[in-house]
Amino acid sequence: MKRFGYMSRRAGLLGTSAAAVMTLAAPTALAQQSPDQPAQADAGLEIEEIVVTGSRIQRSNLTAPTPVTVIDAEQISLQGEVNIANYLNQLPALGSTFTSASSTGFIGTTGLASLDLRRMGTDRTLVLVDGRRHVATSAGSSAVDINSIPQELVERVEVVTGGASAVYGADAVTGVVNFILKDDFDGFTVFGQAGQADEGDAFTYTTRFTAGSNFANGRGNAVFSGEWSSTNGIDATDRSFERRNLRFVPNPENGDTPDNPVDGIPDEILIENARLGFITLPGVFSTPAGTFEFDENGNLDPFDFGSQQFADGSQIGGDGVPLSVIGGTINGDVERAIFNGKMNYELHRLANFFAEMKYVNTQAYSESGTAAFDIGSLNINVADYAFLKDDVRQQLLDQGAETITMSRSHRDLGRRGSDAERQLFRAVIGFNGEFDNGWTYELSGVWGRSTSSIQQTNNRINDRFFAGLDAVIDPATGNPVCRASIDPEAAAGLPDFAVNGCVPINILGPNAISEEAADWATADGFLTEKVEQVVTSLVFTGDSSPYFELPAGPIAWAAGMEYRDEYAESYPTEIDQLGASFLNEIFPTTGGFDVWEGFAEVSVPLVSNKPFIRDLSVDSAFRYGNYSTVGGTVAWKVGANYSPSEDVRFRGTYAKAVRAPNISELFSPQNQTFQFYDDPCDVDFIDEGSANRAANCQALGLPADFQQDNTRGNTPGTSGGNPNVAEETATTFTIGAVFTPRFLPDMSLSVDFWDIEIDDAIDTPGLQDVLENCVDAPSIDNTFCGLIQRETDPTNPEFNQVVGFTLTNQNIASQEARGIDIEFNYNLDTASLFDADYGTVNFRVIGTHVLHRREFPFQIAPDEFNSEAGELGDPEWALTYNMTYRLDRLSFNYELRYISDMLLVQSENLANDPDLQEFVSTGKTFYHDIQARYQLTDYLEVFAGINNLTQEFPPFGLSGAGTDSAIFDNIGRFYYGGARVSF
Repeated sequence: MKRFGYMSRRAGLLGTSAAAVMTLAAPTALAQQSPDQPAQADAGLEIEEIVVTGSRIQRSNLTAPTPVTVIDAEQISLQGEVNIANYLNQLPALGSTFTSASSTGFIGTTGLASLDLRRMGTDRTLVLVDGRRHVATSAGSSAVDINSIPQELVERVEVVTGGASAVYGADAVTGVVNFILKDDFDGFTVFGQAGQADEGDAFTYTTRFTAGSNFANGRGNAVFSGEWSSTNGIDATDRSFERRNLRFVPNPENGDTPDNPVDGIPDEILIENARLGFITLPGVFSTPAGTFEFDENGNLDPFDFGSQQFADGSQIGGDGVPLSVIGGTINGDVERAIFNGKMNYELHRLANFFAEMKYVNTQAYSESGTAAFDIGSLNINVADYAFLKDDVRQQLLDQGAETITMSRSHRDLGRRGSDAERQLFRAVIGFNGEFDNGWTYELSGVWGRSTSSIQQTNNRINDRFFAGLDAVIDPATGNPVCRASIDPEAAAGLPDFAVNGCVPINILGPNAISEEAADWATADGFLTEKVEQVVTSLVFTGDSSPYFELPAGPIAWAAGMEYRDEYAESYPTEIDQLGASFLNEIFPTTGGFDVWEGFAEVSVPLVSNKPFIRDLSVDSAFRYGNYSTVGGTVAWKVGANYSPSEDVRFRGTYAKAVRAPNISELFSPQNQTFQFYDDPCDVDFIDEGSANRAANCQALGLPADFQQDNTRGNTPGTSGGNPNVAEETATTFTIGAVFTPRFLPDMSLSVDFWDIEIDDAIDTPGLQDVLENCVDAPSIDNTFCGLIQRETDPTNPEFNQVVGFTLTNQNIASQEARGIDIEFNYNLDTASLFDADYGTVNFRVIGTHVLHRREFPFQIAPDEFNSEAGELGDPEWALTYNMTYRLDRLSFNYELRYISDMLLVQSENLANDPDLQEFVSTGKTFYHDIQARYQLTDYLEVFAGINNLTQEFPPFGLSGAGTDSAIFDNIGRFYYGGARVSF
């Protein structure tokens, strides 16, 4: 059956080729061969012209100007991942921003898996399916949840850096990840796999099936697939590296002085069995007689400060809260089911009908370490608190403690959880065909809707909790009762929901809060979200051959138009909108936009088959968009190919890209957020800024010896969208070479330099940046100082401290990234070396060397930037080496992943203070994965493997669950096995 369209695939040699390598040598081509039929170069084979990601023009992969890394279905299966996102996030070009581990750290994101090319933002990486846009999952963002991709139908994944915005539109700033799905499947397969970690947990299960058939004498094909997978999460306390409770703390031996800030002694040292000494599970407080907590019987128990205390409130051992106890989930539970159907039918020689429908259901769950905590804010009236024993009450009064102020981690309220269910529907319908002159067209429509219901369990209702904490003895019954239940004056300042049914709360000791009190003081919040997308596009492709040709060949072209409509809404429950819970205050978000776009692309051959010029061509693309929000946008690119001989080809592109603001950046309300900071006016930091800092801090009314109160935890503020924010612009440049030497016909090597610069980047300035820009400016008469609220009441314990802030999205930032990508492929046929056939061995290396990556919080200050290259999450070198051996029915795969040494501290801070920390970097990391497969019969294949063979865990107390530390595996050695039946 003949099929057409800009994603057409003829069943030829290059069905899964990469633009970066010679197809005959690539493992993607070999994956289509049987083990005893290795691909061989054959000058007589016709080179098929296909569409590779980054262009809509059909061409051989050997002439595409943009480097493309291709990962085929076999390569993915060799890693034993039940979720394709986990595998892709291990590729050197992709960051670990949103994985099954790092997604647990934010409200409403548990279980999401997004892709982040070059670590420049998930909203700047465009994800396509068969070259078409896909609906997002998280309201307000354009990032696609890779959980929604049907792994069983994936034929290959193409990854391209830069130069794609002119072809595909906004969001393709750093590049495109295109999932190419099978669309001509004839047969039936069933796949099953199970695995578990060496620790006896993190169980994974998956089962998939695919059924397809040709019909109408080969004019049509229909395929249906379903898959289910389940991954059990792990808690921080489940891993020994977390139970060690490692933490960097101020070094008591540090001798730094203003005159000698570098004394050669580390400012911070690494300790084990670290605990937070300023908060405990029973609650800690001080009286004139000492520091105490309550035991399980409500008696006073002197607080154990452990073997050593440190200036940041940490201690070794003792009664403080262990770090692992507050760590929570470090890899969440994820269960998903996907059903996908595709069909195409040749109605007429000029019209082929195609359609696709998909349903995805994903459920995810994670927990924080505790439902709530309070630091220095639990005030107990000793004289009448209902749960104080009389003898203990008298002890406290004798010590002069009429009021005690406790700090407590309320583990007995339960753990706050995030329970998310996401559903996604997507439909594609269209026609494509080929005219008599060879030109092609495609008319398609895409509709997608995703809905999310996210339940935040065990969320403390603050007014209820503190009303219950104010417990006294009811004189009528002699039983504990909430003061507000019997005292109208106490009730007057509380909302009705905190008074009616109030349950007194006992916090004197571990597990002191009763189940009844916990149920009353906590509630489940719900966040419901919806995202809708409609895309209609018309694309024409062809070349000039029916009418004329240049001496070097015909001019190839593509042109078309596209309409896209995006809408998103997010509604939290009333209790969250009121800000009455321990969770952030959250308001509804609704908004949308539409855009009309027109685009054109051309490839012009200049010279061919001349001495020293086997091929020379230039490419260009242009796209204009008219957004309902930001107005007109322009993106374009130019590229060139030059091949002096069959052995080498040089290529390059230069492009201007745009990214329109997403719905959240435009329409998000001012929601509550919490941030940590180092106050630049603190005596320890007053000399680390501009020459104006000290004077400006004094102008703010702060004394010269001002010190930040580090025991207050993170600070509440608000952060939100800006309907006036404009589009981002970016400049991308790639240049490289592909080597395919004739003397080694099964080898290819590509080396490509890439450079990405983003201007007018949309960003919300962080609290730290706002604080520093406020006092480092020529005066305090600037926009930044107005965003900060400090306590002005001298009688308040928080006098002069930062107590609030207001932040909005602005086009204020910029980013730069530059590096080199390397890809090497070689297929060794042992029969060419020996008299006998000992099988084939394929070698593949994919690597990225980041030369620099910089983030400029304020683009107007080009000398002030954060250098991310070489820091945690951004290794300077990342390499994946893969070796696959095949002999008859047996295959064996070994993969090595290398991550270079990364700084644990900011490079700028280390440059200013070389003895900043005892250990400043992670060290080099090597992961080893193995897998064996055997074809038992023509229908049955079995396999087994081990990932992270040498049990590598995150170093130096890292959890592997942060957006930076998730680059490390936190599961450990993992065993799996399974089988595939094919008919």
